[in-house]
Amino acid sequence: MEGSFTDVKGRDAAASAAGARVDYYRRFLLRHRGLAAVWAAQVVSQLGDGMYLVALLWLTLKLANSGLAVSTTLLAQLIPYAAFGLVAGALVDRWNRRSTMVASDVVRGLVVLVIPLLSLFGDVHLYEVFATSFLLASAAQFFDPAKVALVPRLVEPDNLVRANALLVGTRQVLFALGPSVGGLLVGFFGPVGVFVIDAVTFFVSAALLLSVHDGRDGRRVPLRPRGEQPHLLEDVRQGLAYILHAPLLRTLFVTGTMISFVLSPLPVLVPLYTERVLDVGATAFGGLMSVIFIGFLAGAVIMGALGPKVGKGPLAIGGVAGAGVASLLFALGLPLPITLLIGAAGGTCIGLLNVAETTVLQEQSEDTLRGRVFAAYESFTQSGRAISLVAAGALADLIGVRQTFVLVGAITLANGLWLGLDRRVRQTR
Repeated sequence: MEGSFTDVKGRDAAASAAGARVDYYRRFLLRHRGLAAVWAAQVVSQLGDGMYLVALLWLTLKLANSGLAVSTTLLAQLIPYAAFGLVAGALVDRWNRRSTMVASDVVRGLVVLVIPLLSLFGDVHLYEVFATSFLLASAAQFFDPAKVALVPRLVEPDNLVRANALLVGTRQVLFALGPSVGGLLVGFFGPVGVFVIDAVTFFVSAALLLSVHDGRDGRRVPLRPRGEQPHLLEDVRQGLAYILHAPLLRTLFVTGTMISFVLSPLPVLVPLYTERVLDVGATAFGGLMSVIFIGFLAGAVIMGALGPKVGKGPLAIGGVAGAGVASLLFALGLPLPITLLIGAAGGTCIGLLNVAETTVLQEQSEDTLRGRVFAAYESFTQSGRAISLVAAGALADLIGVRQTFVLVGAITLANGLWLGLDRRVRQTR
């Protein structure tokens, strides 16, 4: 009886703490209306993105029933990062950030409607699905750099970590929730019907963003001064030169690119791990992925709470090193309950890093260069994902899943130790 009473008190305390945290962020958003509009727009559009991805892949399978076709659809979403991510960042720094986000949402809404319109007049072909995937990702190249560049204008510098924790944490929740909702809706309306719903979410997001004001002076986010503009490639060169001459940004680019390369294959390695190492079914795989996503959210919340006190640098170092240790522990093939705890801990470490890297990019970049800096970071970190996704599956077949996790863990842990030796990173608050 006493143990049960203690358990109840523990659950009540946890629920009370969670409620206090929710109430804190509710009041935080009420004080920062521009951020609230950006957050609400993200909730709507990110949920739509998750639904769209399921519908897109399901439609690809229906048209081709081919793993290669699915891979090509995903690859089409990664090509724009390498193809013109840097140019998109330069344009974002020339344009009004809020207007850029609105335009990106509207264009993406129209692109998503292409497949439903084509289905009304005949059959949908596979190349049209590939093209839609590419165009949607291309339009998205403008949204995220504009958002990252805009957020520091909507909150006070001391609240930037908390703002990013809210945005990153919400994104992780929706990243896990969106595909589940999408699967249900595909069952009811079919993939084409979900495309229509996703288009609506983009238009709603655009409408919400129209209310965004510059929180520092009450005026709308100003346009960049008119006048003679340098060549676009010169803008790109200036952005890269700025990064090369900023020691902390250089370190972040190297580490972020490496971490993205070695950790991106987790969606490939985790199902192989549950089947070949743990010898459990799809339910266990789903549970393991879920606790990793929950860990992402926990890491964002922890960074929001402790980042201003402990410092982003020390927490990021611990996050990278912790993710490496978690990957090494996966190689041991421990029982499922312990593996779930390791997955949650590893996800928490990655969540810490996600918030820290976004905040450092914003703080270390001048406002007129912030779009270029973030776009360059995305281009570098995302360009290697396609290679790593293919390489991870081949490597797991060649040397084994456990050995692949050892390699991933060793590289990640080495990056964490390297960050720990950098005085600038340790002193980043």
